[in-house]
Amino acid sequence: MGRLWQTLILRNRKPLLVYLPVETLIRQRQDDSDRLLTEADERAYATTFVA
Repeated sequence: MGRLWQTLILRNRKPLLVYLPVETLIRQRQDDSDRLLTEADERAYATTFVA
């Protein structure tokens, strides 16, 4: 669900960004993304994930 919102936000802000291969980039960085989400959840602080 988060990826859908990400795509919609990108499309609304900058229409050209809708053509970025977001899914491919996410798959390539899935392990890092999962680790950062876990850390953010444990700390109740999402800055490391957002940045």
